[in-house]
Amino acid sequence: MKLHYTKPSPYARKVIATARELQLASKIELVEVTTPTMPTNANPALARENPLVKVPVLETDDGDRLFDSVVIAEYLDSIAGGGLFPKGGALRWHALKLHALADGVMDAGVLVRLESVRPEAYRWPAWIDAQRGKVTGALTHIEETPSLLEGEFHIGHIALVCALEWLDFRQIVPTWSSGRPRVTEWHRSVAERPSLVATRPQ
Repeated sequence: MKLHYTKPSPYARKVIATARELQLASKIELVEVTTPTMPTNANPALARENPLVKVPVLETDDGDRLFDSVVIAEYLDSIAGGGLFPKGGALRWHALKLHALADGVMDAGVLVRLESVRPEAYRWPAWIDAQRGKVTGALTHIEETPSLLEGEFHIGHIALVCALEWLDFRQIVPTWSSGRPRVTEWHRSVAERPSLVATRPQ
């Protein structure tokens, strides 16, 4: 298998960390996309892998192309025999809900990032504030819903760590931990897992 990725992408990191957790990393060749993937930059090579021109993209052993990170993570979980996507009961829905919330944090954070790199005259401060509001709202919901952080380590937990550490890396919401002691302590308790240390943005 081949994974097309960029180093700063929290979505790509989620997939790579998932592969490490599932002991699949040795079976995946990492193909770094070095041409910038900003929306206004043409990237024909990446477009050939994914018509949406986004990373990550997984090239499977049978030549198929899978995208986005949600699909790729579940595919890897399926070929590894499971482990990160709970199969049933409340834990499954908690895992999927947390996964969706964490991805939503990433989505809103990316929109802040894209707006902030536009020429200053074209930036929309109210848009940036609205997206940051989505980030803080999601994190407050997680703080107030302890069940989302409980249970064995799963895909939602991976996604949340990737989201939180990307917020720090890009300085999107540098004060995310303020007033959220439960999320902060939980993050501290899992951040040194080998899969997360090895993939930490830098």
